[in-house]
Amino acid sequence: MIYNIIYYLFYFYFNLFFFPDIYLEKTFYMLNKDKLLINLESLDAGGKGTQVKLIVEYFENQGKKVKHIHFPMYGYSDFSEMIAKFLRGEYGNNDEVDPTFVANIYAMDRYMYKNQLLKDIEEYDVVIMDRYVFSNMAYQGAKIKNHIERNSLIWQVQNLEFEFLKLPYPDLVLFFDIPINEIESRLNTERVGDDRNYLEGKKDIHEKDINFQSAVRDIYFELKLMKNFYIIDGYNEEGVLNPNDLFNSYKKHLKFNLIDWSDIKNVPQKEIDKLKKLIKKFK
Repeated sequence: MIYNIIYYLFYFYFNLFFFPDIYLEKTFYMLNKDKLLINLESLDAGGKGTQVKLIVEYFENQGKKVKHIHFPMYGYSDFSEMIAKFLRGEYGNNDEVDPTFVANIYAMDRYMYKNQLLKDIEEYDVVIMDRYVFSNMAYQGAKIKNHIERNSLIWQVQNLEFEFLKLPYPDLVLFFDIPINEIESRLNTERVGDDRNYLEGKKDIHEKDINFQSAVRDIYFELKLMKNFYIIDGYNEEGVLNPNDLFNSYKKHLKFNLIDWSDIKNVPQKEIDKLKKLIKKFK
């Protein structure tokens, strides 16, 4: 942890010296955030739903106000209905529909919710998003074999959603990595619930092909260098982790501040208090 503190302080002073107007207020804000926008990612049947419940409980026990949302936002706009039709196979099989077209309808589904999302971020302490822009990158990118063309589409999705549509970038992205044979087993088990209503009794075309799921997993691993992105191992040498053990493995990432003040050693408390007060001025 002490190395993280040294890194962030070096990053701050470097940018303060060379780019003061750009970085000063932004950096102090990041050191003293009082809101969290969390994005959970996984393959289909990867266990995100259970982890959402555990994270909500964790923050509510701290007195935080929490909201959970799921993308696609079925029933919210015409774009979500287009997505539902695509996933039901009404536009063709998974490999027959142009991934650029699919990427755009997923992006527009999120854009239609953007104003409400910004209100959610303002109203709640923690907003948890079950799937977001990174799902679009992984699932659409996995449909393209050519490496250059695939990376081009991933860049286009990133630029479209974060730069052009200006969707908020998450403070934390967690990809739960579950062994592909476990994913296959879960997908072969009948899945029920209100969150499956969009299929109208049909099979989700993304879930039909385990080789496609494996390709999606590969793309997620390519995204691990992106800002705030963490791959969380959902298994160990003994097998797949139970939900509570999985939660405990990443709980350390569920924090509001980049600096854990209790980890700073050999610095007088009055000096730490001075730094805290300075940071608060820039909230």
